[in-house]
Amino acid sequence: MADPISISAAVGWGVTAVGWLASPIIPRLLNKGFTVLDFNATEKLKIVDMQVLQLQRVMEVVDESTYRARLEPLLDKLRSALYEAEDILDDVEYQRLKKQAQDAKSSGSKMDSLKKTLRSAMPRSLLKDKTRFSFPDSVGQFKHLRYFAFVVTAFVGLTLPGAFTKLYHMQVVDFGSCHCLDFSRGEDMMNLVNLRSVISWADFDFPNVGRLIWLQTPPFFRIRREQGYEPHQLKHLNKLQGKLLICGLENVQSKEDALEVDLAGKEKLTKVVLSWDDDSCSPEVEAEVLEGLCPSKYLERLELWNYDGARLPSWMMGKHNGSPKNLKELTFRGWIQLGPAPDLGAFIHLQSLILYNCNWDALAGNIEHLTSLKTLIIESCKNMRSLPTLPNSLEEIKVRYCSE
Repeated sequence: MADPISISAAVGWGVTAVGWLASPIIPRLLNKGFTVLDFNATEKLKIVDMQVLQLQRVMEVVDESTYRARLEPLLDKLRSALYEAEDILDDVEYQRLKKQAQDAKSSGSKMDSLKKTLRSAMPRSLLKDKTRFSFPDSVGQFKHLRYFAFVVTAFVGLTLPGAFTKLYHMQVVDFGSCHCLDFSRGEDMMNLVNLRSVISWADFDFPNVGRLIWLQTPPFFRIRREQGYEPHQLKHLNKLQGKLLICGLENVQSKEDALEVDLAGKEKLTKVVLSWDDDSCSPEVEAEVLEGLCPSKYLERLELWNYDGARLPSWMMGKHNGSPKNLKELTFRGWIQLGPAPDLGAFIHLQSLILYNCNWDALAGNIEHLTSLKTLIIESCKNMRSLPTLPNSLEEIKVRYCSE
């Protein structure tokens, strides 16, 4: 089992759980608690810290467990409670500093320094209405910084100054649910040669990411027809683990270019999402590109978004020795090709099959041979008129918004 303190210790739903459990939320509460709480309260926080680590160990193995449905709402409540507690302590600290500023009789540089400290201590609750936050250049003074967390909601944009690229020891940056992340000098981000993990929902929007060879968990990568954003930027990032979303595949023009991504060499990835963002690419080219995107044989989850190819690649048909034959979850979103769904008989270990907004009129007739299949979800597949014989192993079937 991987080190339970590692941010990327688990996969799938467990990645989300362990990701925030492993973040320093409890140490942050402890540090603030020593300032504004009594001894008993901080001792209780230490107990909570140990319990969270124990819960983290459980999350590493619960991803495929039937207890997931029970634990997920409890985990959400715990997460909310911890962050609310941190907000409360932030508010207390802010008010303490505010009173200190009001009571201070000093002036000049000392007062200016106090005001700066006060502004930096403003809690997240006071930033919720802001649409953008820009970090000052002074962030570059923290030369030895290795972990940087500034967790915001999806509605808050962040701008990082050029000085951020001078933090050469940086290993982990956490921006929470941020969807809009700008780099003042994005071309210099490649200087962060020790960067391991980026936690964010924003585009990994800076060039030459391929030079960050220690990178383990980028949020996702968008391929463009621009220098620095080519498919080969992912070629040597074989330490990537957990989930990887690759967008902009319409900008890949051939199987040879797709092979430059070297998905097969990224053996620590457990989930891969491949997305075509528009229909500017012909179905023939898309099929060739997907042929070159064969993932590692250890892959557990695969999603194809807006794939318009007329066929599945050979590695999904059991004709490739290195194909992910142990795939457990397969999702298709937005496949426009008409006719029946393709044969998936090669994935004998498949446990979950999910179809969203696909134009197929029927499932493959041999789906009953997928004897490990437990979950079948078919949603917004308007042409689906009937289902074939299904495997007896199924525990959950959802069919919604189909057959108008």
